[in-house]
Amino acid sequence: MSIPDRSFQVLVLRQETNYFVVKPAATT
Repeated sequence: MSIPDRSFQVLVLRQETNYFVVKPAATT
């Protein structure tokens, strides 16, 4: 696994986390 690939996975993971954290907050 290359370093850029690793960084990309982390970025996607953060995007997903942000999405799931923000959406419920916006719904409340």
